[in-house]
Amino acid sequence: MAFSPQNQDNSIENRLQKQYNGFLNSEVLFKTHFDTLDFFELKKILLKSSELSDDFYMPQNIRLGQRMEFFMEAALKATNHQIQAKNLQIIHQKKTLGEIDFIIKDPVQNSNFQLEMVYKFYLFDPAIQGTWSQQWIGGNRRDSLYLKLKKLQEKQLPLLYAPETAIYLDELHLKTDVLSQKVCFMGQLFLPYEGDYTFNEHLNPTALKGFWITKKQLNALKPHIEKILIPPKNDWVVSPALHDEQWKTYKEQAPILSALLDKKQNALAWMLDKSNVLKCFFLVWW
Repeated sequence: MAFSPQNQDNSIENRLQKQYNGFLNSEVLFKTHFDTLDFFELKKILLKSSELSDDFYMPQNIRLGQRMEFFMEAALKATNHQIQAKNLQIIHQKKTLGEIDFIIKDPVQNSNFQLEMVYKFYLFDPAIQGTWSQQWIGGNRRDSLYLKLKKLQEKQLPLLYAPETAIYLDELHLKTDVLSQKVCFMGQLFLPYEGDYTFNEHLNPTALKGFWITKKQLNALKPHIEKILIPPKNDWVVSPALHDEQWKTYKEQAPILSALLDKKQNALAWMLDKSNVLKCFFLVWW
């Protein structure tokens, strides 16, 4: 497998495969339609193989969301989708107007469509005044499901119909009137640790991964925690094995968690409670 120009060992190859498996096992937030958006979900049953190909390449030092795009490309190829274009930058007078994630040919329908790829981690905060989509926020409280849906509808998808995009489509021998638009909106959702909340009917309930929690609440749980695992961000999509060497006691992991919170960084982590029940949680700094 050609992962990078630098030295790559079997452990890195194995880690990438685990991340790809985690991507494939991730859920979509929306199944079919919502508002004006048409959603796409990989038909995993059509996968020729769940193994990464020998020529799979993952660049180093890219954001988690970008890594998911590379895994999406691999999955699309493994389900016989033809990728006409990827990360198509629309540039006009030396200014980048935006980017189209994928243009795909559906092997079954024999039709082409634009595919925008999203992978997000959202926390439900009932204290926020607003609509349900405004209450699903990013870990740093700077973004929300509402803002992402708005960006898709008002900026990302309309880019296809911008006059400046036509020249790029001409090179692909495509016209906008034969292109449909879809969004693959994947992610993980976390409800507050305490409280009973109704899951919104528009969202896929199987996308619920765990709960979000404050440091004070986590400290109160200390007597019930057997071990904690804190994966690096690239492994946030991976469900850990119980024999993983990264499992440590609460006492051992507490300084690491505190250091992250002191830097106003959140942590996705896993806990194994005294009953050997595995739980995923999102620790917030605020």
